[in-house]
Amino acid sequence: MQEHTLRRYVLILSSLTVLLFVSVHSGAQEHSLSMTSALSPPLPMQRDGSLFNGRGPDENRFSMDTVHLDSSSLRFSMNPSPNTALQVSHGYLRSPEVLEPGSDVRRTTASVLWNYPVSSMTNLALSFIWGANKPETQGAQHSFLLEADYRIRDLSLFSRAELVRKSAEKLGAGALGKRLCSVGAVSLDAAKSIVNYKRVFLSLGFLGTVFGIDRELRPVYGRTPFSVEVFLRVSPGTMWRGHNAKGIGE
Repeated sequence: MQEHTLRRYVLILSSLTVLLFVSVHSGAQEHSLSMTSALSPPLPMQRDGSLFNGRGPDENRFSMDTVHLDSSSLRFSMNPSPNTALQVSHGYLRSPEVLEPGSDVRRTTASVLWNYPVSSMTNLALSFIWGANKPETQGAQHSFLLEADYRIRDLSLFSRAELVRKSAEKLGAGALGKRLCSVGAVSLDAAKSIVNYKRVFLSLGFLGTVFGIDRELRPVYGRTPFSVEVFLRVSPGTMWRGHNAKGIGE
């Protein structure tokens, strides 16, 4: 349970935290109203604004939550080249946490995505993402993510390094209260396609992650937490072909 909590906040929360518009627009806030400026040209810069429910959906997934539209966000993005994407965003979330009612959050993110199609069967993609949550009752909680994905024929190699600052109580160390703690993780992933049936690939992969944590968290998680996974992945071949044939901005 402790390892699950730590992994959740490092490998999932940090990524979703820094990607404000991914989390909001992909359905984390189910009843959002998005407004894209009709005046902004497709190049060189786009502007996106949103109004949405700050509070996430409740545990009843089969009911409709009340629409408040009490939160807002603004993003600027551009594609300097077909294989490069830049964005910066800022949002105000009203009382997003059920367990912390009345605590509003201001969230800022920035990211750089770069894709390099080496050849028709080889591709390199790099991403750098930064984000910060600023709750009203705490200091700024920063997170950083750097990842690389290299694919050559039927072999995929992936690496990720990330660092996130969260309150100790959300990391399962309630005795430390709201003190901010740092958690880092380095992950290495390798997957090889073993079945190709009608352009649908079945891959066998391995993922290893090593965590670095503040000294105060060691009584909860140990000195050097780590995880190892072996997995099977199903993916359509058209995604691989399209990823190499087109750039990010296309």
